[in-house]
Amino acid sequence: AEGSLTFRFTSDVSVTKAGWAAGVSCVGIIYEPLEVVASADPETVEEGQTTQLTATVIGGEGNYSFSWEPAETLDDPYSANPIATPVDPFTLYIVTVTDVVGNVAIDSIGVYINNWNVIENGLNSLKVYPNPTNGLIHIEGIHSVTGFKLFNSTGQVILEGKTENDIRIEPNLSAGIYFLELTNGLGVSTRKIVVE
Repeated sequence: AEGSLTFRFTSDVSVTKAGWAAGVSCVGIIYEPLEVVASADPETVEEGQTTQLTATVIGGEGNYSFSWEPAETLDDPYSANPIATPVDPFTLYIVTVTDVVGNVAIDSIGVYINNWNVIENGLNSLKVYPNPTNGLIHIEGIHSVTGFKLFNSTGQVILEGKTENDIRIEPNLSAGIYFLELTNGLGVSTRKIVVE
């Protein structure tokens, strides 16, 4: 448990020599893989307020460097714990952590602005269900929607389209957090989707 090695040498009685020597080398380093968990406190703020972002790192080789995006709403995008002042109704903050030997881990956290003060665009009354879902997403009242995008938790677009009618999105989704962005000529509405 202390990382030491103990040798017990047992000789026979037939030959007498001066002693013995051993060569010891390390053939591999066992360490925990690099992981990062992004969080925000709080995840929902009022317009103009700030939230504390935190990158909690596990494993890797230490001496971590951090990079958060989007950087323009952060006091220090290269800090483990920047202060965010979101300016959109929903902002997905993505953190990339690199350790001293070049291992990389990425995570993200979404922050909402409560009671976003925008011109009524017809998107706030939409019903998106079931949520949580097993992959099937139904959107009710979508007559006002001209397009949609489905993002994974790292901000990558995994599905997008245009529609003027009710839609049922049935992608083959892995369990996790997704974000559904709905648009029309007047604005954008983003909904958090949980896939079980």
